[in-house]
Amino acid sequence: MFAKTIAKKKKDGSEFIVIIPKRAKSAATILSLGSDKIYLRNTAELGPVDPQLSVTDTNGSTQFTPAYLQVDAIENLLNSTALFSKSNFDSLFSKKKSFGNLETDIKIKFFDQCNYPVYINAKNELGLSDSIIEKITKDKIESNSNILKEDFNIFKDPHLTKSHGRLINLNDLKDNSLYKEKIINNLHNLCEDESQYKSLDTLLFELYVRKRQLLNDSGNEIVKNIETIDEFFTNSGKKLGQ
Repeated sequence: MFAKTIAKKKKDGSEFIVIIPKRAKSAATILSLGSDKIYLRNTAELGPVDPQLSVTDTNGSTQFTPAYLQVDAIENLLNSTALFSKSNFDSLFSKKKSFGNLETDIKIKFFDQCNYPVYINAKNELGLSDSIIEKITKDKIESNSNILKEDFNIFKDPHLTKSHGRLINLNDLKDNSLYKEKIINNLHNLCEDESQYKSLDTLLFELYVRKRQLLNDSGNEIVKNIETIDEFFTNSGKKLGQ
């Protein structure tokens, strides 16, 4: 959805500007980074590109968990050869050996216990996000040689920001080339004077609050909505409790 929006804007040649009144996370961050300019209110925040997975536990309860945590959990085990020994898994191992040399049926038993399909899904989601960020990074560097590839790491590596819990504000970006080259800007830069800024700032926050109220209305099934002059994307679904 966001990739289509970015591609269309680049194709028709119009300037693609994103204004963030409060916060933009994950897919919204990708959409923002694909724009020509990003403007943040003083208290607005970006977030890492951090796909979330819907995971159902043995009790039937469903919760959302960061994809990178699912990947880390499995890969940390696979890289810890000391765990895979006869003393720890007597019923599975006849002698101490690395996980890579285990029989296929033993690997299958282990992966079944660790919910291997969720791991694969998480890897795929992270791979998709990384590929989009890499393309955006390449496009930005081609258009401005002062943009540094490593300055995208804060958005693509959730280990740096600890998933959705740690958002990225203007202060975090003061030494980032995207900020220095005015790809990411303070909303003040869009206005001619302080009076105009205050009017726009108030309007944007009011719009944000009203939109949130609309999306949180239990009678409204729209959970995500992106609109442009000639494109309309809606993701509908039942919210928790409906």
